[in-house]
Amino acid sequence: MADIFQRKEKILLDIVNDYIDTVRPVSSGELLARRKYMCSSATIRNIMAELDEDGFLYQPHTSAGRVPTDKAYRFFVDKMELMPQGRNNAAYRKLMGEIQGVDNANPEEVSHMLASRAAELTGSMAFAGLMGLNRIYKEGLTRMLEEPEFSSAESIRSFLAYTERLERRINELCRQMRDDIYVAIGTDEEERQHPFSLMALTYRLPNSANRGFLGIAGPMRMHYSENFAFLDSMREFLNELYE
Repeated sequence: MADIFQRKEKILLDIVNDYIDTVRPVSSGELLARRKYMCSSATIRNIMAELDEDGFLYQPHTSAGRVPTDKAYRFFVDKMELMPQGRNNAAYRKLMGEIQGVDNANPEEVSHMLASRAAELTGSMAFAGLMGLNRIYKEGLTRMLEEPEFSSAESIRSFLAYTERLERRINELCRQMRDDIYVAIGTDEEERQHPFSLMALTYRLPNSANRGFLGIAGPMRMHYSENFAFLDSMREFLNELYE
């Protein structure tokens, strides 16, 4: 029974990974072409049908493969292994050097730089700022709207409405984050359903009870492991910088 569960789990994680990379519904034939499984193609099709019934996958067209649901992405995040790049990544080291070159007494300038560089490094829309202040720096929106998920005017309007809600509730969200990286997939705090994801953190500020924040928002099909590794490195670095 344990082997069957592990096989089902692996197939689900492989489907999520493949869909993130290809933006195409994943079929059993494509899974078999990319990987070796100790089971038949019929078994894989049956497992995919079970995952569909369990709410982890859906089939957009009768002849198409499967696409992950928000439930599948949440499972993926719970099981994911962090990318081992961290502070050894050249782009991260460059960003950390740039932040160290900024006057620590000007945390707003640091926020602006964080938003700009986070957008470049993740390909998502990034936002940063200080709790309690009305100014939020947002970067990367135009580039992110080139993703396939935003091919219609309605999908763009939906995402813009989502970001507006984030801005209105940013202080409340930051109070929930504290020392953890916050991840929200497919549902916001007001229980609205949407096809977007948010990953964010807060960090200490010098000589202040206030905190800064940095977040990444985009379609549910985002590179969670890489983004989590980036945010985790930034959180550790910023908290050390402002000790």
